[in-house]
Amino acid sequence: MGQHENIKELPKGVSGFREVRDGNLYYVDKTSFLPTLEKAGRFLLLTRPRRFGKSLFVSMMKDYYDINRKDLFQEEFKGLWIAENPTRLQGYFQVLYFDFSQVNVAEGNSLEEKFNNYCCKQIDKFIRYYENFYDPETVERVLNFKNHGDKIREFTHEARENGQHVYLIIDEYDNFTNSIFCEQGEQTYRNLAHAYRFYSSVFLVYKPNFDSIFMTGVSPILMIDFGISTNVSHYNIFNDILGFSEKDVREMIDYYRGEGVIQEDTDEIIDKIRPWYDGYCFSKSKLEDESARMYNSNMVLSYMSYLIRNGKPQKKMVDPNTAINFKRLQNIIEIDKIGAETGKSILKDISVNGYTRMDLKNDIMAQQLVEAENLPSLMYYYGMLTWGKTAKGMTALVIPNLNARKQFDDNMATIMRF
Repeated sequence: MGQHENIKELPKGVSGFREVRDGNLYYVDKTSFLPTLEKAGRFLLLTRPRRFGKSLFVSMMKDYYDINRKDLFQEEFKGLWIAENPTRLQGYFQVLYFDFSQVNVAEGNSLEEKFNNYCCKQIDKFIRYYENFYDPETVERVLNFKNHGDKIREFTHEARENGQHVYLIIDEYDNFTNSIFCEQGEQTYRNLAHAYRFYSSVFLVYKPNFDSIFMTGVSPILMIDFGISTNVSHYNIFNDILGFSEKDVREMIDYYRGEGVIQEDTDEIIDKIRPWYDGYCFSKSKLEDESARMYNSNMVLSYMSYLIRNGKPQKKMVDPNTAINFKRLQNIIEIDKIGAETGKSILKDISVNGYTRMDLKNDIMAQQLVEAENLPSLMYYYGMLTWGKTAKGMTALVIPNLNARKQFDDNMATIMRF
């Protein structure tokens, strides 16, 4: 930014809360949702499409609840809503964090081995970080175990005995299924069935061993089968927990205008980006409230970063980093030979009309993933559709904006060949 060294930079591509705060990066405050999440339950699932800020949110949660950072709370959260309104659970937990997107399922060793190796590494970091809360012999046993389930049972048992509390946070919990959908044909289905059986054994270890669990992902796949969490994704109170509201975007633009970094009028910028990046609604009953429409945060950050860096708006409004992976839809159609024509008909109908009246399924069982009638629901979870109104005022799942429409049109020809 040249002469503007003290101005907050945008956190484009940054998903670490501490990195944002220590680096004086611009932060859209979402901390006011923490008390509401605590009241919602102890085992929660929150889904949103890619690039909506899930990882940054859980990173903030980690630091807020971490007992080892309890005394750093005011310093780290200064100026944010929660700093003036802390809950009883601030700094209350030992926090174990898994990011399942870090487990590469595409090649190499088996799913079980790669998953176990990743979890073991994270648990070993955890036990070293919180070793002052455990008997040295327990720490040694945890480090020596080779199975992550054994490690979990070992340290959570002592934590309960000592009156300590452990919070499990899982980011991208459904990464395996999303990655598997990028494979081909029957192999996709076999790997999906295998992953389902494996997941069922893994998640059944989690619920009885942790005081609280918070998970994020793209879709609610698998959770109906395991009964591990309350899906709060469609609750009215959490419609704007992720992404940016128009108020958030206006405040961001006004900040950089006030600092003299950009010259464009706020309304002009909003008018430019709203048709492309806005339009997401995650609670059906919020449809009548225009202010409840959410922007994809990554798209806004990408646009604003270009504007600040180059002093002029970008011409191409579709950022490659926000591209939707249509390969998943292709594979669903390819696998479901019987329902392939139904699937193509559904996609064609959406392409022509811009919406579908088919109902959204809040939970999808693993064995139902390749059924054509589930396509609209999967498209909703992937960010290709959202709740909206048709031209005739009917409630439907609609293409949210020009960004999604452009990507949909660009991929339709390829999809329809399957």
